[in-house]
Amino acid sequence: MPQPRHHHAVAVLGGFLYVAGGRERTSPTDHPLKTAYRYDPRTDSWIKIADMLHGRESFQLGILKEMIYAIGGRVDDKTSLADVERYDPFKDEWEEVAPLTDPRRCVAVTTHNELLYAMGGSGKSICQHMENTNTLQVPRIFGLLSPIGDHMYLAGGATVGNNGALCCAPHIEKYHPKSDTWITLSKMVTPRAEAGCTVLEKQIYYLGGYNWDTKSWVQTVEAYDTTTDSWEELGNFPKAFTGMACCTLTLHKLP
Repeated sequence: MPQPRHHHAVAVLGGFLYVAGGRERTSPTDHPLKTAYRYDPRTDSWIKIADMLHGRESFQLGILKEMIYAIGGRVDDKTSLADVERYDPFKDEWEEVAPLTDPRRCVAVTTHNELLYAMGGSGKSICQHMENTNTLQVPRIFGLLSPIGDHMYLAGGATVGNNGALCCAPHIEKYHPKSDTWITLSKMVTPRAEAGCTVLEKQIYYLGGYNWDTKSWVQTVEAYDTTTDSWEELGNFPKAFTGMACCTLTLHKLP
């Protein structure tokens, strides 16, 4: 990638991988990035696309009707964003669209049945609601949201414990949009927030992250099987890391 970053967001559209935002270094004086890039797996090459209108980190990208939406995020530790902007890949332009009802950073986002969903996150406090839908079972930041079939699965992240400090949210929750209901399912093997997450067929993969219970970075990869409500630890990265973003990208052979 031309410009290193963490706590950024990724999306896949039209066979391309899009990367936007985040922060380049760990110093709190650095501003979140506006820059964005597109990766072409057919040629193994990157190009720079138009900058976002707002620098942001700890946000998510969503896809809706061939457009990419950058939702929420934060400018610094004190300032969360309600701003939503939309990228048109044909015009290479970002534009402002309707904002969130409240500023949110560390929000979980996905698309399901031609609707964008924003769940959890934090503004002045950790949110327990979604935009125009029922509340979560457990309020959380850095939740990981995945659509499979008729449901969406929310896992990982951090919540506030009985002592008022952040702790891991260990359970996965399943949301059914038609009935607007939640079901709490099994626990992760290693609870984590700020992790990477991607879907392949009926399994959801969780990579790295940060464990708020042990105050340590996570080195493992684990998979959740939506057909059996079971978890499997798959192995370790060479080193632990956090603030990554993941996706599933289909590779096609060149003609």
